[in-house]
Amino acid sequence: MSNRFRIILLIALALWVACLAAAQAQEQSAAPEQAVRELLLAWELPHSTAEADLKRYSDSSLDPLNELREALLLSRLPRYADPGKRADYLNSQFMPFLQRQSTELQASAEVRYLQAIALRGMGKQEEAQEIVAAIVSDPAERGDGYALWAALLLDQNETTEAAKVLRAGSQFYRDNPLLEFEQARLMLADARAADALSMIGGLQDRAAEAGYGQPALLGILRLKGRIAAAAGEHDTALLCARQLLESFPGDGQMLQLAAGSSAERRQYNLAAEYQERLCAVSGSSANWLGLARYRAELNDPQAAEAFSKALAAGTDNHSDVLLARSAWLERGGEREAAIADLRRLLETDPDNREAARSLARMLAGSAPGPQGEGEEALRNVIATDPSPAAYLDLLEIVGADPRRRQEYDNLYNDMLARFRNQPTVVLFDARRLLEQEKYAPALQRFRDGEGLDPQAAGFALGIADCLRGMGGYTEAIDAYQRALRLEWSPRAVSGLARAQERSGQPEAAERTFRDNLNSHPRDAALVMEYGLYLFEGTQYTAALEQYGIGRQLEPDNEVFVNRSALCLFQLNQIPEAIALLKEAIAIRPRPLFYRNLAIAYEEDAEVELAERWYRDGLELFPGDQQLLEGYSEFLEQQGRGQEALEMLAQSAQQSTDTEVLMDLATLAQSAGRMDLARTSYARALELDPLDLVINERYCTFLAIQSDNDGLRTQLLDALDLLAPEDFDELIGTLTGFWVEQRLTADGELLLSQLIDADPTVVRLYNSLGLMQHLEGDNETALTTVTRGQRYAGESFLGLYLQTLITWRSISVNEALPLGARLIELPEADAKAWLLYLDMLASAREHQQEAAVAARGLKQFFGNVPLYQHLVRATREQGEIRELIRVLEDPQYVRIALEERPLLLGRSYVAVGNYVRALASLQPLLEQNPFDEEALRLSGEANFMIGEQALAREQLTSALALNPELASASIWLGWVLLEDRDLAGAEQSFSVAEKSPALDQLELAWTRLGQATVAIRRGERMQAQSLLTQAEALGGGDERFDSYLPRIRDEIRPQ
Repeated sequence: MSNRFRIILLIALALWVACLAAAQAQEQSAAPEQAVRELLLAWELPHSTAEADLKRYSDSSLDPLNELREALLLSRLPRYADPGKRADYLNSQFMPFLQRQSTELQASAEVRYLQAIALRGMGKQEEAQEIVAAIVSDPAERGDGYALWAALLLDQNETTEAAKVLRAGSQFYRDNPLLEFEQARLMLADARAADALSMIGGLQDRAAEAGYGQPALLGILRLKGRIAAAAGEHDTALLCARQLLESFPGDGQMLQLAAGSSAERRQYNLAAEYQERLCAVSGSSANWLGLARYRAELNDPQAAEAFSKALAAGTDNHSDVLLARSAWLERGGEREAAIADLRRLLETDPDNREAARSLARMLAGSAPGPQGEGEEALRNVIATDPSPAAYLDLLEIVGADPRRRQEYDNLYNDMLARFRNQPTVVLFDARRLLEQEKYAPALQRFRDGEGLDPQAAGFALGIADCLRGMGGYTEAIDAYQRALRLEWSPRAVSGLARAQERSGQPEAAERTFRDNLNSHPRDAALVMEYGLYLFEGTQYTAALEQYGIGRQLEPDNEVFVNRSALCLFQLNQIPEAIALLKEAIAIRPRPLFYRNLAIAYEEDAEVELAERWYRDGLELFPGDQQLLEGYSEFLEQQGRGQEALEMLAQSAQQSTDTEVLMDLATLAQSAGRMDLARTSYARALELDPLDLVINERYCTFLAIQSDNDGLRTQLLDALDLLAPEDFDELIGTLTGFWVEQRLTADGELLLSQLIDADPTVVRLYNSLGLMQHLEGDNETALTTVTRGQRYAGESFLGLYLQTLITWRSISVNEALPLGARLIELPEADAKAWLLYLDMLASAREHQQEAAVAARGLKQFFGNVPLYQHLVRATREQGEIRELIRVLEDPQYVRIALEERPLLLGRSYVAVGNYVRALASLQPLLEQNPFDEEALRLSGEANFMIGEQALAREQLTSALALNPELASASIWLGWVLLEDRDLAGAEQSFSVAEKSPALDQLELAWTRLGQATVAIRRGERMQAQSLLTQAEALGGGDERFDSYLPRIRDEIRPQ
């Protein structure tokens, strides 16, 4: 080998060694950076194992850096999992060891990280931040220092400062996993868990691809589990917790997360299992209370032991434990023990409103005074804290006793006097009005509340509910969408879909449910709402599918099981329905389930089993109104009506349930036992003299019995006791009964007697006047209503009747001023506006009719009859272009008007816009190809744009459907003229001319066509005469005048 070749070989070898050394140096310089990142990611874990960490972060050499790494990693052993013990180790062993190292080593980047991490573990955040500040100013910094700085700030809950640090770090260093990790922690702290979840998922994938070790990946997974739980993604949270618990079975936070996520999925057995493991790790009072609550959900007797251990474990949350245990004891029928717990709680915590409210409810009527000591405790709370919340608590208690209606109203008025414009009180007041179906005042209160707090979704949702209740479905849709923008809720989604369905948009309703289920696939409440929507629409198979999804989401939710059974029942799959109902009862017995099961057996011809399940239900729930009602109906159908009557009578002897007494009265009435019926009604009324339904049923019973003296006495008592609006409703119900049963003579006599007894009740006059009007005595009726207005004050109903009777019996001109006053009343509903509009239409005041209809639509948006008045009045004025504007106005276009396509087609033809006319008519013809008027208008439009063949086809089809359709004959004549079929055209015009339904403009077009036939035959004199007639008839019409010159040019001599 030559010397030259040896030299070249030696140079190549040297270069290779240099490259290898450079690569190793680069690898060694990169290794500490990733090691630090992995260590910080793994810091999320409660502890680690020496073998796992040492194997990952140390190469087991004896150099000082590896010794420092190992010394820090030892702090993460399970024996130092307690933060205090870890801090002691770091302070007493690690830090002295670090300080004994060389100055050069202490100044290195990785050691500074290790020192900052150790100080963080010791709780010395400020010292750690000083070191991190030096790290981030180092030119070699790659973003990890910013991440550690943010981590220190987040440990101190300084989220604003942490956000600034992370924003700065992210600007300089992109795709740094530590920065993303801390960003996710920040989002979790700022309640942005949904955003954090998508970020942490991407970080987990990238870390795995980069070859990060198991401890770091588990650290990311642990944070992901916490974020998923906060975001409501309980399936993901439970999956993360399970994976973590395989490596760290004693991780208390993950055990708590697994238990909570299982409970959110209503898997209480699994929740109790995890919570029991948590108690073994940390037997705190809060943990034992959690276990007790899960066991209570399962009706597990071992809940008692868990409650006892919660009380024994500490005194910090005795109030919570006693409150939860009292609720559990009450559900189990141990009322005295529950009361004892609440008394014990209030001895140590006298200001606990929830305990006072619960005790007041349980002690209702058990001691002298309105509610005994429980209410006294609650009133003491109010005395020290006169807040809306305290008033609402007391109202809940007082309102539970129907005999205290007056006291409830006084307390309610007192609350309104103090807190009328408090958003909480406004919301409660508005919802109360909504429950009473007083939509107009409820709507105003919700709008008042929205002005106080525009961001509160409850007000927007209430506005939407009111509008839907009033029939303003289009405006309700907008309100529901606004509520959903403020705060998503299944109730708002359901309301939106139902409003869309009622406004004639079933496809949109279905799409609303589907879209929201796609974005919230784990929301059981939304699944329940959609299932109910489908069930109500008789889509039982689809509803069953939804309830099946609900059962997968919440296996222990008995409502999903019951509703699945109802779907199977409707699909005539009775055995399967029976099996599911038994499953629902096994999960949680309810009276309704027993009744449904009995009905299913009855439907399956298993009469004995049906009766057995009724009896079993009544044994478990004695006196339950649903079961008693169902069982009595069952016995009646079996021909055992007397037995049913005796059963109800026996149950009613000790019952204070007014519904049971009312059922007994109804059954006794149908069995001819009028004495028992009267006694039952009277007893129910004695228990709740202010209940409107009981008063209505009893008074109707007396009217049926023709007991006018008893009815008069009862009505006088009701006049003294009932609220004015309830008494008005009672009189309205009786008035309807008298009219329906043709007992108006009895009604008129009784109402006259009541007016004599109290001439200040305007409803009495109105009902009397209404019956006199229906009897045809309009003069007396008008006198009666006018007297009422004079002596008892003006009322909406009185003015309505006065307006109606004046119109029908005197004249529309005298009624119109009354109608104008009527619609200005706050109580004026859509019916009142329609009455006034009907009068304006009959008086041919079309301009005013259109203006009033437009005003009405602002108040009752989406009301179809009001919109029909606006369209009709505009049309009657002959303002074609204005009619087009009304029909196509964006604010009205969503109102379902069946005749809109036809009106638009006719209007566009009238103004000569034939393309728009055809576009308007096309959907109508697609829906119904045999609509003669649409065919006729399309034929006319096609003729005008030169589509002769299509025009001939459509006009011929229209005449085939209706040979008397004169307008089709006219335009077919014009088509034939263009085809030079003069004989055919003349015949068509002749047929049209003979039609009695021909209007003046149509006759003008007929004469013009006949003039054209004459001129083309050379009959100039006749043509001129016909043209003169045509001009006289059609002159002034825009389209006719534009077409006329063509024919005149043909007649003019050339």
